[in-house]
Amino acid sequence: MTIPTDTDTDTDTDTDTDTGLGPVAGTVFEDARSRALEDLTGLVGRVKACSALGVSRATYYRHHRRSPAPPLPPRRERRRHPRALGRAEEAQVLEVLRSREFVDMAPAEVYAVLLDRGIYLCSESTMYRILRRQATHPPRKKPELTAGVTGLLVPGDAHK
Repeated sequence: MTIPTDTDTDTDTDTDTDTGLGPVAGTVFEDARSRALEDLTGLVGRVKACSALGVSRATYYRHHRRSPAPPLPPRRERRRHPRALGRAEEAQVLEVLRSREFVDMAPAEVYAVLLDRGIYLCSESTMYRILRRQATHPPRKKPELTAGVTGLLVPGDAHK
C-alpha cells in the first residue's frame, strides 16, 4: 500500500479526505484504530488510550453509548406576558395607526399627538412592535454578480 504525498497530482475521487486513502482502506483504518483503542483501554485506561491514538473522549463515549441518545425536550409555546396588550387592544391600536388622520405619520408622532389629547393606548415602542408584526415584506433577493466589459465583477443591478 502506498501513501499519497503532496507531490502526487493524482486527483482520485475515491479517496477518503481524512486519511488520504481509498474508501475501503479508510474503513479498515478506522476499524484497526477502534480495535487498538479497545485493547489500550483495558491496559492504560480510556483517557490515556484516547490521547495516544488522537481520538476525542467525547467521540469514544458517543460510539460506545449503551442507551439511545436522549430525546430533545419538546418545544413549548411561548406564554403571553400578563401585562401584554390583548388582541382587542392591539386591534384598537392598529385601527388608530391606520386611520386617515395618522396614516402618514410615524408612530412617534402619533404617540405624541395622542398624549397631547390625553389619550394613552400603549407605548411608542409597542406601536412599532405591532406594526412590525403586521408588515409583509417581499422576500429578500440575493445580489447577482455579473462580469462587466473589462472583466471586473459588478453588481447585477448596475447594468439594468
